[in-house]
Amino acid sequence: MIDYRNRLRQVRAHMREKEADAFIFKTPGNIRYLSCSHVPTFAMLTYLVVTPRRTIGITSTLEEFRAREQAVCDTLKIFGPYDGIPKDGASAVEVLKKVVDHYDITTALMDAKDRIKGVKVKVSDKVEEMREVKDEYEMAQIRKAVRITKKVGEELPEIIVPGKTENQAAVDLDHALRSAGGTALSFTTIVASGKQNSAYSHHDVTNRRIGKSDAVIIDFGVFINGYCSDISRTLLMPNASAKMKKIYAAVEKAQLTGIETVGVGVPFCEIEAAIRETLKPDYDRYFVHSTGHGFGLEVHERPWVRIASPKKDVVRKGNTFTIEPGVYIPGIGGVRIEDDIYVGDKVKVL
Repeated sequence: MIDYRNRLRQVRAHMREKEADAFIFKTPGNIRYLSCSHVPTFAMLTYLVVTPRRTIGITSTLEEFRAREQAVCDTLKIFGPYDGIPKDGASAVEVLKKVVDHYDITTALMDAKDRIKGVKVKVSDKVEEMREVKDEYEMAQIRKAVRITKKVGEELPEIIVPGKTENQAAVDLDHALRSAGGTALSFTTIVASGKQNSAYSHHDVTNRRIGKSDAVIIDFGVFINGYCSDISRTLLMPNASAKMKKIYAAVEKAQLTGIETVGVGVPFCEIEAAIRETLKPDYDRYFVHSTGHGFGLEVHERPWVRIASPKKDVVRKGNTFTIEPGVYIPGIGGVRIEDDIYVGDKVKVL
């Protein structure tokens, strides 16, 4: 079960430390973390206000009935423009101001840079920091999501075949992911083929047909009970060139180096630095994105595995993040290999 009480205890302890009357949440991922983690792609509440003794959810008429049943909060306030529907105000901001006045909130922490009339607001990333360290329940859901994704990944040689369009391959892959138990897709599935499309670090699927000499990057994942997976694979078609095979081997070696560098206390910037060193001198120019990112309630969340991360940002026990080096060479093609990492007593590839 999700331990919302413990999460709220930590929030309230932070409020006391910062001498704040309330913590006001607007960021969907944070609202989900504190009130509706099981919902995979959105927060049922527009705002969540945490006071020392109460939690007040603010939602629209659109989400009212579901929020009353499923959102964890002591009080639910409703906004909307409809005269025939009971409500507490016409807009979320109007209702938030009423809540602030009712609970005599004059100082507040907030997870967004908003202004509230009459309230001294200070931005805090406390909950983003909390979300970086996964508990046992969270890891159980993440493991399920990764297990489904990797199981379907074993079917890629049958799904990604010459002659099939990228779009049809993506449709078939999505069907397999949902059929295997995924309750939602973590993001829009990517199938990027050939010298042009696989050389893009991001790509929207097209009706291009996969060729017999193509490299094909596939990026995919699912949600289970609100928690997600994120995996990338690159398939080389039967007649792929020796040059593409060499690039694949380089990326595979780079990813292994990155995984071997991971350990509690290791700065995230050092993980990417090790990978980039492995790709020198031929391919580091074409590794155009960061090494990885945290994932959990959202497919992209803290921590950030990148060379620009400050030295103080280090791997902690309970972290989940991706290691996904890629090389993308215009006119030749691209390779990305991505796996999901969990740092417990040992570093594990999920």
